[in-house]
Amino acid sequence: MKSLFFFTLIVALLTLGSCQSPPKTEIIEFPVSKTLAIEEFDVSDMLAIPGEITIYKDMVVVWNQETDWFFKIYSLENFDYLGSLIRRGRGPEEEIEIAPFIRTIGEDTILYQGSGAVKKARILKLQEGLYLEVLEEYTLPDEMYDDTDIFYVNDKLYASYGMRHFTRDFQGFSPQTGKLFEWGELIPLNKPQSSSPNELFVLTKHTTVKPDNKYLATAYALLPVIRIYDAESGQLNSEMYIADASKNKQILTNDSPIKEGLINYYFRIKSTNEFIYALYSGKPAGLPEFSEIHIWDWDGIPILHLELEKPFISFDVTADNRFIVASSLFETDKLFRAEIPWD
Repeated sequence: MKSLFFFTLIVALLTLGSCQSPPKTEIIEFPVSKTLAIEEFDVSDMLAIPGEITIYKDMVVVWNQETDWFFKIYSLENFDYLGSLIRRGRGPEEEIEIAPFIRTIGEDTILYQGSGAVKKARILKLQEGLYLEVLEEYTLPDEMYDDTDIFYVNDKLYASYGMRHFTRDFQGFSPQTGKLFEWGELIPLNKPQSSSPNELFVLTKHTTVKPDNKYLATAYALLPVIRIYDAESGQLNSEMYIADASKNKQILTNDSPIKEGLINYYFRIKSTNEFIYALYSGKPAGLPEFSEIHIWDWDGIPILHLELEKPFISFDVTADNRFIVASSLFETDKLFRAEIPWD
């Protein structure tokens, strides 16, 4: 697993199956645009390379690279440091590597991806400190070893992307049967798939599952596309395109191995039962400057556009849609919180 490629957004040659485009909505602008006032919390000397940030109950979990512990835990109320979980190493309760994605399932379970396995766990507050209780572990087949942004729906695991052929939006795996399958619509690039096994295919996107497990939404890094799926059937319900003048699609489908001039679009996507939130850039690829959040409802209707006072690398939203918490690669000694200005 090569976790840091999530932050550099290196894109190799992309050649993927052609298909008839599903119905889409082109978004010219959001009906409301506001600037998000950000509150800062000092966490000096605790984080090296902060990545994914996830709200779990009354805590905030931060994935951290290049330290002895992968997860740093803080209180949601005031970001007091509560402890660290999952030591780096080869011991029985250690991990060699953890992908920078943490998901909450229900009210008390998190999902994370170690080297070759995905685990469900609970974080317990004990008198002697925090404890991680692993509830289930799913060993990934060899074909999914480098897949990532893995999520769990209807007793199956799905990967948003990986460093190999993907003709559809997701690679699925049934732990019960051992069956691998592709799931969802064809990827929105109009070029026949190459049969060459020597080419590297990376098409980065990120996915969020609605807390009630009825729908999921996926957002592309190098295409201005958000898709909303029925989580049970895999039917594509909505497809939204941000209107822009970039030439990403042309660049990605030409025959040149040099992919200059690409624009970054989406890097993280989170959700509540009411809304979808996607972290957006609109700046040249290679720069981790994601300083907007786009908000839709689950019917694909644009609701709110948030301008951020500083770029984030990851964020999460409280279940009541009141607060956003976030991390940054530019200020690694701080974590951030902001109240969403709905009024």
